[in-house]
Amino acid sequence: MGGFSSMVDSRLSQDGQGGATSSKNGESIKNIYTAKVISVADPFEQNRIIVEIINVSQDGKEQPGEDRLIPKNKLPFCIPMLPNHIHIRPLDGEMVLVMCENPRDLTSTRYWMGPIINSKLHLAGQTYLAANSIFEKTEFNSNEKLNNKAGALSVMPQQGDVALQGRKDADLILRPREVFLTAGKFENKTDSYTLNKKTPLYLQLKQYDASDKNPYSQANLLATSVNLYSHIGKFRDPENGKKYEPSNKELEYLGELANSLHPSVFGDELIKLLDLIIKILLTHAHTPQKSAIPNTLTKDLSEYTIDGKLQDIISKLVRLN
Repeated sequence: MGGFSSMVDSRLSQDGQGGATSSKNGESIKNIYTAKVISVADPFEQNRIIVEIINVSQDGKEQPGEDRLIPKNKLPFCIPMLPNHIHIRPLDGEMVLVMCENPRDLTSTRYWMGPIINSKLHLAGQTYLAANSIFEKTEFNSNEKLNNKAGALSVMPQQGDVALQGRKDADLILRPREVFLTAGKFENKTDSYTLNKKTPLYLQLKQYDASDKNPYSQANLLATSVNLYSHIGKFRDPENGKKYEPSNKELEYLGELANSLHPSVFGDELIKLLDLIIKILLTHAHTPQKSAIPNTLTKDLSEYTIDGKLQDIISKLVRLN
C-alpha cells in the first residue's frame, strides 16, 4: 500500500511517534489519516466538510480506506482546525488530513486540516493522488518546483517570507519592512507562468533603511488605470467630460466609474503652461483693444487648446474626484 495511510504503521515502528495512540495491550492505533474531500456543503455554514479515507495502491491508484464500510451518507462532518477568521476552504476531490477523536470508532467526531497541496504552482486545485506524492521519499518525485519556472520564481513568496496566497494568482506577501499585494502576476492562460507584462497590478509598501542619513518609506501602486475617489466627492457628467477629453480613447473601455471621475493633472506640464502665461503677462505689448503683438511666446501659448496641448496636462489613466 502507498501513501500516508499505508506507510504510517511502519513509520510508527521506526520513529515511535506520529498519528497513533497505544492501547492497553500495546497495539498501535492510527488517528491521523489522509482523506479525499467528497463534500464541502455545510447547511449551517460552519466550514465543516465530509471526507472519505483513501489509501493508495502500489500501482498508484486510489483505494477505499479504513472507513470503507461506512455508507457515504453516514460519514460524519469534519470540524475545521482553523478559525473562521481565516477563510480557507478545500475543493471537492482535494486531499486533507483528518484526525479522529476516537480512532476505534471512525464515525466519531473528526477534525480536518488542509487542503494539502504539494506545489505553489497548483494552488488553484490539486487532486488527491497528485497531492499524495508529498509522502514520496524517492528522488524521482515528480513534484513541479518553482525553480523550473524562472518567471514564477521572481514573483512568488520565497523562503523567509510570510504570505497568504489565493487559489488563482493573487498574493499578499509580507517581507522584512515590506508589504506586497499583487493580483494577476501571470498571463491569464491555463497553467501559464509567463509574467503578466500587459496588465500588471500590485501595491507595494516599503521602508528603505539602507541609508541611515536619509531613510524613507514609499508606497508604489502599479495598474493599467488608477481610480482614487470618495463616495461624497465631486463626480462629473461623463457626457460633459468628453468635451474636455476628446482624445482619451481609453475611457471607452475603462468602465462607468472612470468616466465619472476627473483626470488628474501632471504637475510639471501645468507649471510649463503657467510659466508661459506669466511670461506673456509680464512682457507682452499691445495697443488698446487689440491682441498681444505676436511673438514666440504667444505662438507657444496658442497651441494650448482642448484639442491641442491642454491634453498633455492631464492623465488619461489616473482618475479622481
